[in-house]
Amino acid sequence: MRGVAIIESPGLRDITTGDRSGLALAEILRLLRVPCRYQAIHSKDLLKPILLDTARDFDVVHLSAHGKDGALSFTDGSVLFGDEMQWSLLPASNGRIVALDACGSSGFEPADNLAVFMQAYTEGVLRPPRCVLTMYGDVTFGDSALSWALFYRHLWTRLQNVEASRCQARAIRECLLSVKNADLHKICAAYWYDAYSKYVSVSPWLDETGDHVAAIERGEDTSAVDG
Repeated sequence: MRGVAIIESPGLRDITTGDRSGLALAEILRLLRVPCRYQAIHSKDLLKPILLDTARDFDVVHLSAHGKDGALSFTDGSVLFGDEMQWSLLPASNGRIVALDACGSSGFEPADNLAVFMQAYTEGVLRPPRCVLTMYGDVTFGDSALSWALFYRHLWTRLQNVEASRCQARAIRECLLSVKNADLHKICAAYWYDAYSKYVSVSPWLDETGDHVAAIERGEDTSAVDG
């Protein structure tokens, strides 16, 4: 794992109040010696070129913005929804871990069929994100920064010498478990299994014991649980 690229689009009020969770997260990660880079943008039109420039050097892409019902809003009022968001993430998503740090971002669920189409469209050159992380419900500025900092600290400790594309679902789950045990905010996790061409939830908030993840890795049919 080569570290975390943080891209933030703060609200206009956030600029005056200083409530910028992405910037705070970057400072915490520097103190924890987790490699990171921070960049602020004001429009969704800047997201794709910034991703192309930044993602080459990092295995984790962290997008911080205001959100509602799975959509991300930017400083200038532009908004990214559903499929458009998934297409915008494509340049940076090639086997990487992607985090959407925004209220209600759990409303965005990566589509299996679109991910398969992306892979076929690029003849396998670009793969879907290895894992897409989102936030459940409303979250405060402080809880957001602390939750993600704890997750990335554990992820960096476990994966310093492992590419994100080779990260196992159990590693994601165990790093999130540290956030859950600290009674911090719920983070949802959709993990891409190449063998099934499918995203599966691996969040410990939904799977207390990890049995579901273990069953999938054994190749068992979990379709009744996954929906």
